[in-house]
Amino acid sequence: IDLFTDGSCHAPTKPWRLASWSVVQADPTNYAMDKLQSVVLAASPLRRLIQSAHRAELRGVLEALRIARELACKVRIWCDCQGVVNRVQRLLQGVVRVKPNSRHADLWTEVVLLIEEIGAKDIIITKVASHLDGHAPVSAFEGWCFICNGLADHAATAANLLRPHSFWLTHQTFEADTRYAAYVSAHVQKVLLTISRAVVQQQRSADLDPQDLEQLQHKA
Repeated sequence: IDLFTDGSCHAPTKPWRLASWSVVQADPTNYAMDKLQSVVLAASPLRRLIQSAHRAELRGVLEALRIARELACKVRIWCDCQGVVNRVQRLLQGVVRVKPNSRHADLWTEVVLLIEEIGAKDIIITKVASHLDGHAPVSAFEGWCFICNGLADHAATAANLLRPHSFWLTHQTFEADTRYAAYVSAHVQKVLLTISRAVVQQQRSADLDPQDLEQLQHKA
């Protein structure tokens, strides 16, 4: 089966960012864009405190491997995150290991276990280009990739936004509090910098010869 995965991140550069992921099973029967019957198999907000696009991309690949294990079939995973693709390929080749204290070690450890259960020979992962121009594909195959990757992207985005109203109320409070804390912190840093400059200036003045200090005062 061909599974397209994707991750989405709302406000990716902010402390209040939110991430999600999706898995789409591509229609393998034809490349006709108007007849594709690709299906969203899974899509969900990213769990736990660490929210990032990279972790969401990794979680999508992890879920694709889980689906392949349950279906007991060979799988070809299409992912638009080069970093995740590269590391999964190295794990499939057995040339790297997951260090317990490495980033996202919890998810990578699960990926390793799934690879062992499924068998590396039954798993292929490849990089697919993201945000292609769907109106001008070079070939039917490229159009197929665009449609399926786009579906995975839309599914992940929808999963990120379709959260309960109560969640968004809490999230808005968190965002407002974070903005206010950053505002206070910036002003405190400005005051400390002003004090530091005044202290340095005073020390420089104290080190000057009285005659030099008098000449500076006259110039001022």
